[in-house]
Amino acid sequence: MKKVILIISAILVLLSWINIEYAFVQSKILRIIISSIFLFFALRVGHIGKNAGVIPFVLLPLCDVFLLVWEEDFIKLAYYVTHIIFLLTLMVLTVRVLGRVRVTIFDIIVLGAFFGINSFILLYLGQFFSIDSQSDILEVTFYINGFLIIGLVLIAFFFSIHQANTLTSYFFLGVLLLSLSELVVYAILFMDQKNWQNIDNLLYVISLFFLVRSFQEHVIFVERETD
Repeated sequence: MKKVILIISAILVLLSWINIEYAFVQSKILRIIISSIFLFFALRVGHIGKNAGVIPFVLLPLCDVFLLVWEEDFIKLAYYVTHIIFLLTLMVLTVRVLGRVRVTIFDIIVLGAFFGINSFILLYLGQFFSIDSQSDILEVTFYINGFLIIGLVLIAFFFSIHQANTLTSYFFLGVLLLSLSELVVYAILFMDQKNWQNIDNLLYVISLFFLVRSFQEHVIFVERETD
């Protein structure tokens, strides 16, 4: 199973890399294909009735479908709401696994600096968003979505430094690359940088590969604990 995921991921990376000359719509379709394939792998790793970690992978293809028909305001709202649910689900599942870990001064300084820098980037992108939409509710969901992405990266980083293992390393890399992919998506949508779509797809493939591998490691760990 691990080799199959790696081979398929390599093929998707190759497709993303040569996607530079693709039309914008075709690139969005490739993004849907990517998330759908990794949903299949997640379902092979764990059953949705037994492993709640599958739920985020179920939500991602739906988010990508909304990106395909982005122009209408109600579609944008549906995307943000679905993506917010995805982020909250992933955060809750991570915090549940993390358990009680003592927070140090160093953690507060590093995480605070990271939060501040990324919040500045989000607020900068928000200026372009305000031009793109006149809807207050869309602007609110945009910022909620953005701050949740930052929060998820912080949790993943905190997770990886306090419980260092293969699972946490994969998870942190997956979340970090996913957040970078989201920043590229915002640049594409609000700054009209459509030629960045191949970068987004490339980051998206690698991020989902690491997230599926971390989910696989988690399922293996749980099964060992219950034996």
